[in-house]
Amino acid sequence: MRTLALLLLTAMLGFAQDTPNFTGHWELNIAKSDFAKQPARAVRFAIVHKEPELEYEVFHDAAPGTSAGKLKYVINGQEGNVSAQGNPLKYKAHWEAAVLVVETWGKFGPNEIKLIDKWESQPGGKAVMIYRHFEGPGGPQDQKLLFEKQPDK
Repeated sequence: MRTLALLLLTAMLGFAQDTPNFTGHWELNIAKSDFAKQPARAVRFAIVHKEPELEYEVFHDAAPGTSAGKLKYVINGQEGNVSAQGNPLKYKAHWEAAVLVVETWGKFGPNEIKLIDKWESQPGGKAVMIYRHFEGPGGPQDQKLLFEKQPDK
């Protein structure tokens, strides 16, 4: 019985996955991304990830112009507040195995929006794919955004 319990514990630990650390500088690979209806010319992140917090600066270049901002999430599954370009939004961030899930909702300008981002580290940790579901003006959209890690500056 003791051997069986030890084998089961070992098997369960083998299935446990570590969560990735997204700290670093990341740049969107436009050619390997799918923007749906919202193409971008460039997107860059500078991330500091110290569990349970993830803070990042973002630079976004798309029509009609560029924008930059800083976002901070606490990854604990509880509702929090974040501001994006002066718009107060709500969020929940949690892990599903090794995938970071961030749900964000609220009013962006005059429009109600909802985003569900799933951050998935790619093999080797040199890229992260963000699977984004967006609901708002223009109807629902699904995007795949591939960010590649850049050398530290």
